[in-house]
Amino acid sequence: MGEHHQSLCSIMGRQQLRSSNKDNPDSNPVTLDLSVVARSQLDLRGVSHPSQVVLPFPRWEPKEKPLKEEDVGPQVTHIYELHNTGPSSIREAELQVGWPSRFRDENLMYIMEIKTDGPISCRANGSLNPLGLQLSALQDTPELLGFLRNGSSRRHRRSVTSEHDYSSKTLNCSNIICLQILCLVGRLDRGQSAVVKIRSRLWAHTFLQRRNDPYLLNSTVSFMVTALPYRIQPTSLPHQSTSMGTLVLWGTPDVSFAVPLWVIILAILLGLLVLAMLTLVMWKCGFFDRARPPVDDDISDREQLTSDQSAEA
Repeated sequence: MGEHHQSLCSIMGRQQLRSSNKDNPDSNPVTLDLSVVARSQLDLRGVSHPSQVVLPFPRWEPKEKPLKEEDVGPQVTHIYELHNTGPSSIREAELQVGWPSRFRDENLMYIMEIKTDGPISCRANGSLNPLGLQLSALQDTPELLGFLRNGSSRRHRRSVTSEHDYSSKTLNCSNIICLQILCLVGRLDRGQSAVVKIRSRLWAHTFLQRRNDPYLLNSTVSFMVTALPYRIQPTSLPHQSTSMGTLVLWGTPDVSFAVPLWVIILAILLGLLVLAMLTLVMWKCGFFDRARPPVDDDISDREQLTSDQSAEA
């Protein structure tokens, strides 16, 4: 996912000029109106790793009372980056994330921790890891490390929600409960970035109760520059909002769930009934009758007839 926003801020100022001619040092000052332009280009982009989760997991069952984060489900990590491509600096900005947290009393994407990199600090309007699950000592995957290292040089300006053409049910902050995360960004000079990493666990039990239904979990991300490091502030400051999704899909269909047992038994009985009816019809038509072999008397008559014909000849 990548979103690009460019802001061109114009600041008007008035400057007095006086001639430096030695022959006429007391010349009248001339007042000129100058236009000072602050050009600020910001990129907001992010990545979901993995971008999709396939259920169910082989040899895995959710625990009634999870103690470790592995007991909950697979790990899903979102990374958001606010990058300043310049040429002007920004002094302050806000980055807001709406995280798909709960549906009624059921967990969706359970946040374990939030990490930041750069001049940025975050806080949420709720507690993280409220069940106190034991954290795993997991390292960043090569994909995430590559995203951070090459983030400023590679720009993929596309929307995550548009690259998938699935008939999935979309869950976002309009129809579920979202955890609101507010991040304050400090000064970003040209080429600098502020990064937020949200590590969560997909609560698998919630989706296992709704088998074979695909879901798209969308987080909403927005930023707003609140101040530039200049004496005169422009009337318009950069801002942008977008969304990023994680897709929940199903692998091999659960046949025992999709087709009730009584339907399978009824289909077997109907098959046996049809087979019995076909057997009866074929028996009535003589399909199973066998041709009788010749008896010994018939063989003797044919031998006698052959002997008589030979004597006459």
